[in-house]
Amino acid sequence: MSAETKAQASSPQPEYAHRARLFGLSVDPNELASTEKIYLDRLMSLLTLYHDPLKKMVGTKKEILKEDELRRVFNIIPLLVQYHTKLHTDLKAATTAERPKAATAHVLVKHAPYLRMYKDYVTNVKGALDFVTTCKSKKFKEFVSTQEKEAG
Repeated sequence: MSAETKAQASSPQPEYAHRARLFGLSVDPNELASTEKIYLDRLMSLLTLYHDPLKKMVGTKKEILKEDELRRVFNIIPLLVQYHTKLHTDLKAATTAERPKAATAHVLVKHAPYLRMYKDYVTNVKGALDFVTTCKSKKFKEFVSTQEKEAG
């Protein structure tokens, strides 16, 4: 047994580390932080390319979607961005901790209750997709096409 393994075995393990072992959590903290960043960037792209420009047009002559339609399509994505920004920050910090895996397990346990917001997202995503795919608005279709070209 290495000196590091002996030190870890003799030091008290936080409860979250014990739970992580019980559930077989064996992740590379850097990989998890990196994957979270990729997901966060995709959520932010949805806001930057579609939500934010559409929201700026609400109530103007250029309006493409009404406020209620915008909420229907984007639902809680702005809240998800806030949540995942904090999660990513915490995961990134965990990678530099003395015990990165234990710190990562702690971050996941701490953030787990917030994942309940995905229930609302999943409940509403079909309606949002139906709206987007069946929307007859020429302005909306042109907007989506332009934004897709801009995104590359």
